Formats: sequence, structure tokens, C-alpha cells
Amino acid sequence: MLAQDLEQVDPPMISRLPLVRSALQSVTSVYSEVKGRYPLLGMMGGAAEVGVRSVSHVAMKQATPLLQTLEPQSMWK
Repeated sequence: MLAQDLEQVDPPMISRLPLVRSALQSVTSVYSEVKGRYPLLGMMGGAAEVGVRSVSHVAMKQATPLLQTLEPQSMWK
């Protein structure tokens, strides 16, 4: 679900980094499997997603300046 959310909106620059994108895809895959296997966890996870989205949005905004200095400039075009 998280990877789908990033593709539905204009993704922040940080989500274009290969390491971040790969980690996000891995976490999304595991999360989807767990939600499918355990319906109760799926319901609780759905409620927690709102909070995670808010926290991750703030974290990405805070981390972007640092990552911009670490990555080559061509990455951000």
C-alpha cells in the first residue's frame, strides 16, 4: 500500500533514491503478506497506516536536505 501511495502522488525526491525505494518495496511486500494472512492484524494495520503516513511524510521532509548533500546532483533532476 505504501508504494502505491507514492506512485499515486508526485513522489518526494527522497523516494526516488534507489536505497529508499528498495527498502520501501521490501517493507510493503512483507506488510501486505501479513495483512493478508492475519485479518485482525490487517484491521489494526489499516488504522495504524494513517499515523505512519504522517510520520513518514515529516521524516522525509527532514531527511531530504541531508540526502541531497550525499547524493550526486544528477539524481535530483
